[in-house]
Amino acid sequence: MRRQTPSGSGQLGAVLRRMAGAATEDRELVRLVEAVLDQVMAELAARSVSLSLADDASQTLHLARSRALPSDVARRLAEVSFSASVLAARAASSRQVQLVEDVEALPESAPDREVAALTAAGSMLAIPLLASGKTVGVLVATRAQPGGFASAELATLRGLADILAAVIGEACAGERRLRTRVESISHACTAISEALTVFPVDLRSVLQTIAEQARTVASAQYAALGIGTDPAVPFAPWVFSGMPPEVAEAIGHFPRPIATLGAVARTGQVVRVPDVHRHPAFVGFPAHHPAITSFLGVPVRYRGRSVGNLYLGNKLGAEEFTEEDRWAIELLATNAGVALHRARLQFILESAPNSMILVEADTGHLMANPQAGQLFGRALAPEAGPGQLVGQVCYPDGRPLTLEELPSSQVLRGRTVQGEELLVVRPDGGRIPVLASAAPVRVPWAMEHADVVMTFQDVSALKELEQLRQEWTSIVAHDLRQPITLIVGYAGALRRVAERPDRPEQERKAVEHIRAAAGNLNRMIGDLLDASSIEARRLKLERRAVDLPGLVQTVVERMAEITEGHAVRMAIEEDLPCVEADPGRLEQVLGNLLSNAAKYGYPGTEIQVEVVGGDGEVQVSVTNQGPGIAPEELAHIFSRFHRAASAKTRGVGGLGLGLYISKGLVEAHGGRIWAESTPGQTTTFHFTLPSAAQ
Repeated sequence: MRRQTPSGSGQLGAVLRRMAGAATEDRELVRLVEAVLDQVMAELAARSVSLSLADDASQTLHLARSRALPSDVARRLAEVSFSASVLAARAASSRQVQLVEDVEALPESAPDREVAALTAAGSMLAIPLLASGKTVGVLVATRAQPGGFASAELATLRGLADILAAVIGEACAGERRLRTRVESISHACTAISEALTVFPVDLRSVLQTIAEQARTVASAQYAALGIGTDPAVPFAPWVFSGMPPEVAEAIGHFPRPIATLGAVARTGQVVRVPDVHRHPAFVGFPAHHPAITSFLGVPVRYRGRSVGNLYLGNKLGAEEFTEEDRWAIELLATNAGVALHRARLQFILESAPNSMILVEADTGHLMANPQAGQLFGRALAPEAGPGQLVGQVCYPDGRPLTLEELPSSQVLRGRTVQGEELLVVRPDGGRIPVLASAAPVRVPWAMEHADVVMTFQDVSALKELEQLRQEWTSIVAHDLRQPITLIVGYAGALRRVAERPDRPEQERKAVEHIRAAAGNLNRMIGDLLDASSIEARRLKLERRAVDLPGLVQTVVERMAEITEGHAVRMAIEEDLPCVEADPGRLEQVLGNLLSNAAKYGYPGTEIQVEVVGGDGEVQVSVTNQGPGIAPEELAHIFSRFHRAASAKTRGVGGLGLGLYISKGLVEAHGGRIWAESTPGQTTTFHFTLPSAAQ
């Protein structure tokens, strides 16, 4: 006697109709399965219900969803072969409904008997889900009492199974179509990427590859790609695929971004129509143009900015391009946008006159132009990043930069490198002097991820000219020094004669002017020689332990005549360590700074000299009160031959070498020198020297 459910076949029929409606309106597989299982549990008073999906290729069932199925049973049924001795496997392999009206009739050793015991089931039913002649799943239901299922219930369950099978089969078919389409897009993206590996980059070739791959992905008869948005100017460049060259030649010109093409190019909107002739913006085709009906136009963007436009015509095997085609081409266009951006970057790199290297922030890879390969004497591998430059990029004295000291690394730490003098050592031993610059490449849509661009300018020719100039300066200064020394000597002798009581005052003043002018000229020659030595890195230092506070006091006393009219106040910290330095050169630096403080300070104002200790160094500061230095001049005051605007307006003489020499001398000692100024108030020059212990 078969058991009748309280709900009856009428209610089950209503369930079947509701499920069919759900399948028609909403093909989302998971939601439909959940609804079916819930309804089967409620309407059939089932003990448990489960759905397993079949993998026809491996002949395996995989448990997808279940209701009231104990966890240990679910684990056991998670993956079952079609050949297993369980009810669901038999239904899958035989493609027939399997019914056990009374589990007590099963052999004690039967796996289904054990499963029934764990689920407290009295009867079991397994219905195969068949679609296109294949098993796509199995629906299993159990009841607590023996007796099985009524005919009406079986009919309803089979109806539910048919709906599930149709939906699952369609989902599987859609998955296969999607997988095929994704593989097609992946192949297209690979082809586009490969087009970028050719050096030098041929932009037209990259565009041609994109157009051909788009035509393949969308199964179109024709495809074209154009760059441009100005309706008065033809697309440039413009490439096409599928159109014979003789037809293109007969048309005779490239189109402009107007009408339907312009609707894509200028608005950035996708246009998909079954008949392009009916598009509101369509104005016709030129003579000799092939017939086109269905049309799909997709903008190619990179980070929200239009970089091109893809146009497809005539869907093969169908009346129009589908939404799936649109999705696929938009996905391809996204990849194409990145490819076009990279092609543009590479084109810029390759066209640059100097060596350029772009380091990508997100990957650490680099892009280098051919000039960079020539400079470094080898091809630079993108994946090796900037680390491959270590050992070849050196300081002017030949010391190699570490990875952290490379210009690109300095930029990542927030510093911009501008015209730093470095040396590139080639594998063949060649040494090329360069000016290196590096800066972040930021765009508004990716401010947190800045790429870095480095440039290396070969200055070998300039260095040769500079060397000739230095040698000329050195020779001239050296040849002038001897006659100037004679003039100074004779001026001293004349001064002694002129100081006799019987000599006129006018004669004494004239001799003094000669002596002072010769002394100034001698100092200028000395500055020229020092500047030449600093530039040629031939500066000689006679280092020894120096008591810096004592030296400062001595220099201040010796400079009393120069600083006349300014009170010099010294603040010297006690117990300062000695510095390892050339005392004569330090006196030269201090003399320059005190002389400048007196020259450019307001009359009668105080000059402050401070000496303090620091972390392994001693710092000296000289401060005056005066017109100060404009902010835009601060970056240039240590340059060779630079004279501040205030020096020119106040008629202060000099060659503009004092601070340049001071900087060279301080840095030769391993120290630093810099200036701070508040216009109209104070200006302070600081320099540091490593302590002798360092």
